[in-house]
Order: sequence, then C-alpha cells, then structure tokens
Amino acid sequence: SPCYDPARMATTMELLHDKYFNKEPLPVPVSELRVPLTRNTKDEDSVELVPVSPYSFLELDGFE
Repeated sequence: SPCYDPARMATTMELLHDKYFNKEPLPVPVSELRVPLTRNTKDEDSVELVPVSPYSFLELDGFE
C-alpha cells in the first residue's frame, strides 16, 4: 500500500502545499487561537473567547 511505503509517502513540503492549507478558513498561529471560556453555554452570543496556549490541553487533562 502506498500509504505505508515510506519511499512513496508525500514529503512535509508537498503536504504544506496541499489545498487543505490554502483554502478558507486558513490556519492561524497558535498565539491567535481563541477558545470559549467555558465548554457548556446555552447562549452562544455571550461566550467570551480567550487566548489559548499551545500547552493548554495538558492543563485540561490534569497534567499541571
């Protein structure tokens, strides 16, 4: 299978030029990501978006 043959796999540079990375919504730097302050909210208009750190998933999983 071509997927598992390292000699036939796409390179990182080939993948970075894939249409996935060049169509809307475009990727943004981690420093510009915003997430809802809480997960459970019924009123989406009142959700406060806050910056997220690249390691915030560790805090959510109890790895503080």
